[in-house]
Amino acid sequence: MILKQELESGARVLLVGPPGIGKTARVRALAHEAGMPCITISAGLRERVDFAGAIAPDLAAGIARELPLETLARVLEEAKTQRVLLFLDDLGKAPVDVQGAVKALITAGGALGDRGAVLVWGATNRVQDRAGVFGLDESLRSEFDAAYSVPVPPTLQDGLEPAWPWADEVEAWADWATITYPTALSALVAAFHLSTAGEFLYTWRPSSDVSGRWGDYRSWESVLRHNATEPARMTARVGQAVAGAYQAWARVATSMPDKQSVILAPTTTPTPPEDEPAAQWLAATSCVTWCVDEPTTLAVCQYIVRLAPPYAAFALRSLHRRRRAWLVKSKSVAAWCKDNIDLLAQD
Repeated sequence: MILKQELESGARVLLVGPPGIGKTARVRALAHEAGMPCITISAGLRERVDFAGAIAPDLAAGIARELPLETLARVLEEAKTQRVLLFLDDLGKAPVDVQGAVKALITAGGALGDRGAVLVWGATNRVQDRAGVFGLDESLRSEFDAAYSVPVPPTLQDGLEPAWPWADEVEAWADWATITYPTALSALVAAFHLSTAGEFLYTWRPSSDVSGRWGDYRSWESVLRHNATEPARMTARVGQAVAGAYQAWARVATSMPDKQSVILAPTTTPTPPEDEPAAQWLAATSCVTWCVDEPTTLAVCQYIVRLAPPYAAFALRSLHRRRRAWLVKSKSVAAWCKDNIDLLAQD
């Protein structure tokens, strides 16, 4: 992923996108994967002194010194022994004097000028998002090596050129959901978004309706975290239209075989009809989440290769990323790949 490459190279990156699209969450996940502490500061809630330091008299030297406050002191202390990612969220909400202090802090020669020890990333919404953003100081913007627009569905791009394809974003979210919440519900929700090309994964729009709810990364995670399957509870999180679309789609789950049947009789357990893509997506995604050990994986793979080829290819690609050591031992997968190698290689 492009952001992982930027993190490894030590570049300063600015992420731009509307609320609820996972800017903060993905930065923290990248840092965790890289084994770096990630210290987050919401710049929109800070004052100049938080970045410039508090003025304190040094009576012995006869001068005043700028002492870092608690969060920055922690950053500098952590940086003595390891690389630290300092993530400055909501930069566009910060007043001009705060943005100036941030610029002075991270510029070459500033308190955090050593990129080898402290890597600075930032994020902001856009002015048109009606999220309290008034702009970003150009001198601060220039301190970032690269700026990336986080993908949104094509219908919501509004001139925002995404840094990577929306299809990749949807598949990555589905992978995250099924790994973070290994439940039947997460498999169902992931299959729903994959089969609808992410149309309902992110539906947020600026609105003056304070009671309105939209499907976005936060609200869908709330559905998974709280097992909000009842129509009223789901509607309270993602909105009536999105919840209705999901409930209608999820009815296909009643035709799905159960996990135990697939594991015990993978070659004879019925597969969903090939003319029902929703059910095929559900079967493929569910099978991936069931592969928690080698014997189960080898059994489930015999079922996967009986699905319609596009959905089998999706499941096998996902398993290859997660369970490659087990997957390569499957004779059924080897035979399927021999006959469908072109399909398996497609994005």
